[in-house]
Amino acid sequence: DGEPNFGAPPARYTGVSGGAEEIAWLKAQLGETSLQAQRVGAAYHRMQQESHAIRSTLLAQNSHQGKGALVDDFDGSSMSSPRALPKKASLQSLQSGKGTETPTKTSSKNRQRKRLNHLGLTDRDSEDDLDDELVHVHPKSDELTGRILATLSQKAPFEGHEEADLMQLIAAMAPVEIKSEVDVLREGDAGDIAYWVEEGVLAVVVGGEEVDTINKDTVFGEVALIYDLDRTATVRAKSDCKMWLLHRQMFQHILRDKAIAERKKRFDFLKTVKLFATLSSRQISRIADVVDVVTMDAEIQIIREGEEADAMFIIHEGQAVVSQQLADSGAEQQAESATTFAESAKSLLRILKEGDYFGERALLHDEQRSATVTAASKVKLLRLDKAVFATLLGSLHAELIKLQGRYGPSPLPKKQQSMSAVPTPTPDARVDSEGGDSCRQDSSPIDKRPPPGNSTAAYMPPPRLAPNTKNLSLLKQLGSGGYGRVSLVRDTKTRRVYALKRVCKAHLLAHNGMMRCEWLLREKRVLEELEHPFIVTIHATYSDDHNLFLLLGVALGGDLYRLIEKLGQVPEKIARFYAASLVLSLSHIHYLEIVYRDLKPENVLLDAQGFVKLCDFGFAKKVQDRTYTRCGTPDYTAPEMLLNQGVNQACDWWALGILIFEMLTGVPPFTDPGGDDMRTYQNITHGELSRCYPDSSTATDEARALIQGLCTVKVAYRLWYLQGGA
Repeated sequence: DGEPNFGAPPARYTGVSGGAEEIAWLKAQLGETSLQAQRVGAAYHRMQQESHAIRSTLLAQNSHQGKGALVDDFDGSSMSSPRALPKKASLQSLQSGKGTETPTKTSSKNRQRKRLNHLGLTDRDSEDDLDDELVHVHPKSDELTGRILATLSQKAPFEGHEEADLMQLIAAMAPVEIKSEVDVLREGDAGDIAYWVEEGVLAVVVGGEEVDTINKDTVFGEVALIYDLDRTATVRAKSDCKMWLLHRQMFQHILRDKAIAERKKRFDFLKTVKLFATLSSRQISRIADVVDVVTMDAEIQIIREGEEADAMFIIHEGQAVVSQQLADSGAEQQAESATTFAESAKSLLRILKEGDYFGERALLHDEQRSATVTAASKVKLLRLDKAVFATLLGSLHAELIKLQGRYGPSPLPKKQQSMSAVPTPTPDARVDSEGGDSCRQDSSPIDKRPPPGNSTAAYMPPPRLAPNTKNLSLLKQLGSGGYGRVSLVRDTKTRRVYALKRVCKAHLLAHNGMMRCEWLLREKRVLEELEHPFIVTIHATYSDDHNLFLLLGVALGGDLYRLIEKLGQVPEKIARFYAASLVLSLSHIHYLEIVYRDLKPENVLLDAQGFVKLCDFGFAKKVQDRTYTRCGTPDYTAPEMLLNQGVNQACDWWALGILIFEMLTGVPPFTDPGGDDMRTYQNITHGELSRCYPDSSTATDEARALIQGLCTVKVAYRLWYLQGGA
């Protein structure tokens, strides 16, 4: 940010403390210094990461590479044996020499996608995370805390979070005092801090003109907590200001750790529930994803005898009682509303406590409720809806009936059923003759799921070829990106053509280098594992002193983004073909426990025959449960990622719904037309698709239903997620 602009001291300033003006001036300098320190601290953290990445890369080069050599396979694995090649190889025309060129960034004349930068937002298993001891608490009065809470609870991205979460964020907000005429934000600068104004007035300046005013009890700069984007305006203090700031890293850390802790607690609890005792950890994890947490006060009826069943419940905390109307007590039933809890004790059947479950019988057998369950104290329940139950556990119907027998009768008996009923043996279970315990012999249907994409079962991938680099000749440049360039090359020996992706090491390490290196290595490893007709093939990787190279299969039909721009709206018949192809490719990716996380039209290439080729796997990752990285393109980001809840393969199905919508209408559904990123955030987290279709849309009801199923905010109801795939 350059030299601090402290402003001139008071005319009578003599360097001796004591005067009111001198003290006020010194306080202003301290406020500006504090603001500068925040900026310097964030920059220092970035420099440490990049320095570590450069040092590691240089050590690796000195250890494994000879100077000037072009070496196969830049991460050391054995795609082909390393060999040193002479500088005069034809590939040298693609090398950057000293790595000083600046690749041009491609963009559309109609709109330019903004891709998220991931500074400070990497996975927990790979990042230098914010230590708990560094989460400082800054004391505030109750009155001040209430003022901040009132503002945050009505402002995205804070609205919708529980009050306890907001209180934790408020406690972490640090004070800062700003002198009049000092710029708090500068247009075009990178931003990662949000501010709440306690005292003072600030001006919003765009292009040198004042366009708005910020008064006290207002939060600004909050977009920086969600997206790593440049500031769109300058905010300048019009008077001396007292504010409280919150750093993006602190915001992400607090909300993410809260989500992780809550989900782990829910998972650990579900593992203790007898009904799920024989389910795998992955199945229990999926149940943890879809249950709702419900709290009820004492003497509230949770379910009522005779009503239609719409959910099952598991008691997480507290107690409840099961009661049933006796068959010969019609008069009592008529007066039930007038009786007290104690007076109806004669129909009490059982007391339920933590870990007990009820309501599953009516779902398994499609029956009416056979008993009433009432909260005996304040109770916390995990609720599993009927629709989710049928989708997630429907294939386990027979198994759950077995488990009912194994663990004794249901706490909700049938009419006049004896509570001493003996469990019914099941034909598919065997008995351990030594221990006497029944054991499941059959495995879960979920674990036996066959590989997806049966229509491509006969597909035999072409052999992966690793041509000698001296046989590669440059045909033309295909395109360039933020830190790489793609060229069309031909193997002069076999006459096969390839796409050669060159990544300049200097640009790779210039900004946030450690993370960019991780993305590139991840892309290489994922592509080596994937073999599918609708996914780009990787044939070889190479490295020299200045560049890294990936030799990929070529797709010369352009990409889906350009097709959408050309046609405006893709005919539904064609869109259906592309969508079905992407379903097959995503199913294959998910079967290998990989989440893609960057589906968008720009990453869907088209080959010469018009078939899709999914490319750019820099954000792909092996995920068995969830990952908490924030990555991708804002237009296609799933709500659970924006809300710091962690993502899995479900985020790819959300992105597919967005892509289908864009094919049919020409624009993504939730993107704000005015370019307001916070409105885009709100649109995504609310997920109201019905208002997003333009008047010119010709999408059929079937297409709209498909998109709605994919773009469901709640993961539990998102199409294809619960079934484990397509």
